[in-house]
Amino acid sequence: MAGEGNAVVVRVERVEEGRGAGFEWWVAAAVPKGTRGDWMVEKLSELGASGFVPLISERSVVSAEGKNKRARWERLASEAAKQSKRRGVMKIGEVTRLEKFVGELNSAGWYLSLDAGARNMREVVAEVTGEKIKRLTLLIGPEGGWTQKEIAMFDEAGLTGVRMGGTILRVETAAVAAGAIVAAMVAPVFLDEKSESA
Repeated sequence: MAGEGNAVVVRVERVEEGRGAGFEWWVAAAVPKGTRGDWMVEKLSELGASGFVPLISERSVVSAEGKNKRARWERLASEAAKQSKRRGVMKIGEVTRLEKFVGELNSAGWYLSLDAGARNMREVVAEVTGEKIKRLTLLIGPEGGWTQKEIAMFDEAGLTGVRMGGTILRVETAAVAAGAIVAAMVAPVFLDEKSESA
């Protein structure tokens, strides 16, 4: 910064995004057909998701591979971030096989399930808000559902099966509904904690 008479000249060398609440949530989901994936990405961005990873599972019908689709989703996420005035832009991950994703996951994770053994989301939300976690990942399966092999893999990895109700939802509906619950009931708890300690 240098003064020239009454003028001040500032040179910006780097812009750093401000720190958030110390908590982030991601969605990893099978990709729905047609343009429904675009809608899902846009709404997840508006809700404040930190990132989205397109998954390839055993029953996936859309692979979502190719630069064009990822570039379009990045653009949609950026536009939705501006529209919703959220902090930062939702990241779009590479298309990833489910086995690889679960094997590399190092955060708390919930997978949506209609299985009788799946826990009610309300109970799981109450538990997780009492913990100190940095990241939560929601896994959303294809319209054919998870296979028994995939569910066994989730359980072995320590992921929690959760259900939101008794109806079968489309991929994009399930992703946005689960995201809305996390955005409304989980994320604000960690935000409030940081505000109180500041």
